[in-house]
Amino acid sequence: MSVDLLSLTPEAAQASLGEWLGQHGEPPYRLRQVFPRLWQRPVRRWAEATDLPASLRAPPPCAAYEAWAQRPRIERIEIVLATPSTLSMASMFGHVFLRLVQRPEDESLALEDRTVAFLVENAVPVEEDPLYAWKGIAGRFEATLVERSLLETYRTYVVAEGRDLRRFRLNVSPEETDALLERLWSLEHAGRFRYRFFASNCATLMVDLINSVLPPDRQVRYPEALATTPAGTLEGYAGAAAADGGPLVTFIPDTILSFEHQARAAAAVRHRLAPRESGDTYLWRAIESTDPDRRAGAHYQEFTPHKRTAACLRATSCRADRSGIRHANFQLPLDRRSGRGRHLHLSDRGCNAGFCAKGG
Repeated sequence: MSVDLLSLTPEAAQASLGEWLGQHGEPPYRLRQVFPRLWQRPVRRWAEATDLPASLRAPPPCAAYEAWAQRPRIERIEIVLATPSTLSMASMFGHVFLRLVQRPEDESLALEDRTVAFLVENAVPVEEDPLYAWKGIAGRFEATLVERSLLETYRTYVVAEGRDLRRFRLNVSPEETDALLERLWSLEHAGRFRYRFFASNCATLMVDLINSVLPPDRQVRYPEALATTPAGTLEGYAGAAAADGGPLVTFIPDTILSFEHQARAAAAVRHRLAPRESGDTYLWRAIESTDPDRRAGAHYQEFTPHKRTAACLRATSCRADRSGIRHANFQLPLDRRSGRGRHLHLSDRGCNAGFCAKGG
């Protein structure tokens, strides 16, 4: 049976540790060596506690941790920035979390990747708490490390809040990856931290976590300021080095875009390609019209399942009457059931569709 010592009070942890050492034949003074390593003089890994015998520096594997970590399945770790949003006060400065990326054996499993982040504990939604701003500035919140699936995280930030997710690969060695996973496991079960908007937030806590597995000469140092934002800590990551001398983080250009961002990008491409694709600027203006009837007429070809492209519509005539209203007539493919040809009439005032005699 395994016990998470960090989830206990110091007194209970000391008693549990003493009992475990006694069961493994260790002398009583060993407790005085091991216990300070939990809180007073912590080490990144037990292997670094050189004042302990080798048998204690290489503890037996923990089955619960191994089942959680799934180490063979993890390919890399990413730092992800959820861009700022004005949807709520809590999202105005952005957010940082880690993504544990599985090996690409099946692309459909990508949404099953795990994410971990420092999140504020609050009894009510932030929008309903009138003291939310004051509590955040004064440090009256506590944060814990929360694990969620990538799918749940995607729904929260991309779907519900309309934010982009910018990805950065964390270039840590296999040994540092192992140490980071061990830290995550411990903090999920026992970590609680004072949370402040500008000094001890999701991003600065994440820097402290990552620094705990890096040697002092390679630790992340971000600019000191009255307020440290998630995006601001990325400058510190950019200036830190990996074990091989390269950058600690590498930008991944495959940003996960919000629906609004995707729509705006698609609209820009559509407008750029429109004249070339349509071949008829009048038809294009009809498609882009704010008049629903006019748009419906321009898209009338959608009713011909055997041909659904703009090539189905060919203007047979285009003219402007005395009042300046432009008219265009289009001949559509024959209706297979009635054996009659269909025509479409568009004008600046609207559109109407009807039938003409076969061959007309």
